[in-house]
Amino acid sequence: MKKILIVDDNVQSLLVSQKSLQQWLKTNAPYQCIIDIAHEPATVLLTKDVLSYDIIITDWSMPVMDGLTFITALKENGYKNKIILESGADIQEEEYAHLNMDITYFRKPIDPSEINKFIDAVIRRPYISL
Repeated sequence: MKKILIVDDNVQSLLVSQKSLQQWLKTNAPYQCIIDIAHEPATVLLTKDVLSYDIIITDWSMPVMDGLTFITALKENGYKNKIILESGADIQEEEYAHLNMDITYFRKPIDPSEINKFIDAVIRRPYISL
């Protein structure tokens, strides 16, 4: 079973993203997927199963720990799978390219069908460390 984690400080946005992805996967995906949510990235880093997620979707701008700090900490802890970075700001690839991780950036507002299809494509790849 595949696992996705969505991290965003905006709880309403978090719940909408989770519901949208769950509905899309239920209708379109031939596999089962667990979709977890969290609104505090620092708390996520304390969980021992954070490295088990196939995809982590995170907001860029969060008050306590921003997306770049969170992604850097994930890398330092050994996370090697796909990261989807979301932001309402115009983020340049140079701001995160130095991390040498598999990061894809989506600018908010995001068309749910666009990100859902992207997630599906990532999950359907033969399972290797992304």
